Amino acid sequence: MAYVLLHAIWWVAEYEGGLGRYALVCPNSDNTQAWLMGSAVCHAYITVRPDNTAAYHLHQRFGFTQQGNERPDHYGTGEPRKVLHRSLATYNPYPP
Repeated sequence: MAYVLLHAIWWVAEYEGGLGRYALVCPNSDNTQAWLMGSAVCHAYITVRPDNTAAYHLHQRFGFTQQGNERPDHYGTGEPRKVLHRSLATYNPYPP
């Protein structure tokens, strides 16, 4: 609802068709200065070594899911990682 009422000062970035991040920016009367009143990132990504099953399962308990296939050399040769993702957004101003 805030986006509908404050769309002129609410900057929204899309990510894969949904809400990616947002910022509430309040400019002064002649638009020469502005205050950043609030911002948020709506997606979190972390990496986990494939053999670190404890960390993998811990992150799953907090809502992270594997994003795509394992990356074999993510941090260099012989340094594979699983990339996990969690959406932090609870509201999508761009309904399908």
